[in-house]
Amino acid sequence: MADPERRVAWAALKTRFADELEPHFQLEERGLLPALRVAGQAALVEQTLNEHAELRALIVSETIDAPARFGEALHA
Repeated sequence: MADPERRVAWAALKTRFADELEPHFQLEERGLLPALRVAGQAALVEQTLNEHAELRALIVSETIDAPARFGEALHA
């Protein structure tokens, strides 16, 4: 990521992820997802866990396309 503005924006997004999304994911994983699994929604639980894992992997990535891929994954 050569562009300084992109680096600053990516760093800000990483901070927001840590402050907002990661705590949200943890709440879902401790409360909502176990309840959904009990309710017979195992496929939805697995999909959500896979999406969380993908976003977590992308936010620590330093590849040039990580910000775009993160945005696409978050939107999806």
